[in-house]
Amino acid sequence: MVADAFVQYVSDLYDGKFWTDSPIAIVPGTMIKSNINASSLQGQIMAEDLSNAVDDISQLITFEIQGSDLLKDLIC
Repeated sequence: MVADAFVQYVSDLYDGKFWTDSPIAIVPGTMIKSNINASSLQGQIMAEDLSNAVDDISQLITFEIQGSDLLKDLIC
């Protein structure tokens, strides 16, 4: 959910030919500091809920990587 929120944020800022230039996000587990109980929120998860669940974020970084290199990194 956090990774999806990051992708959405970057795609909202993107002004190019396709829907985004960053279709995936990688979030280290150490960044997550609490759970989001979607059941108690009746599925209405807001930006504040995500913000409370992750450590403070000062910036998101985007970069290009070949799919084959990403696959190698994920397999390791």
